[in-house]
Amino acid sequence: MKILNTNRLLKYTNLALVSILCLWCNVWAAVENFSTGWTETDPNNRLSQTATRSTWTGLTANEAAYVVKTAGVNYTGDWSIAFSFYVDNASGNGSALILPGPFLVDASNAGGCFVTFTDYDNSKVTISVGAIELSGYTTDVDINNTTLSVNTLYYALWRRDDDVGTNGTLYLDIYASSADRDAGSSVLLSLSVAITKFGKLDMTQAFMPYTAAFGDTTAQTAYLENLDLNYIQPATTRRRQSFGF
Repeated sequence: MKILNTNRLLKYTNLALVSILCLWCNVWAAVENFSTGWTETDPNNRLSQTATRSTWTGLTANEAAYVVKTAGVNYTGDWSIAFSFYVDNASGNGSALILPGPFLVDASNAGGCFVTFTDYDNSKVTISVGAIELSGYTTDVDINNTTLSVNTLYYALWRRDDDVGTNGTLYLDIYASSADRDAGSSVLLSLSVAITKFGKLDMTQAFMPYTAAFGDTTAQTAYLENLDLNYIQPATTRRRQSFGF
């Protein structure tokens, strides 16, 4: 009679579990392809895309220009989005709140959640996270213009926790590397803001970037890349989003 080698059994069981976990992570950790499923509106030729990067050059907050995806976008409850971004110091010094950046909007255009990153003074980046009510353009926002530098690639984690505050809270954490972001360590900057300008809305439109005619003619040049609309941070289990892909 053969004696069962439990150590060997555990070894192969662990290997199988690791393989399944890797497959599961590969299914969910999908970088967006901007050449498929995204629609561009660009009357002044400010925007360009590659498979993994969305770039804006000389884009102002005085024109309607955006790259949008609606198919399969349905953020309810908690959500997490990861991307990298870079602000060029060739940009003019910007002061307007709503300038080019990622933007999520609900189906009825009642409210949206945004991130902006712009050149502040040819040295530092103005970065913000917030929510905007789209009939009167009132905002909840947290902003910083002293920590991040232009001409530098940063790694962002943008999320909503639906259980914090009456209508949820937005968080934006910035890292120096994707490894730090995945580990949830060595955060360079953390911003957060409670949503008060509208209720708990499901976001069904993703703009990367978005700008409109808000009256600021300061030109901005930047890009975002390696956008993951359904990010799972390996180091944590804090994310419980419902996402309609």
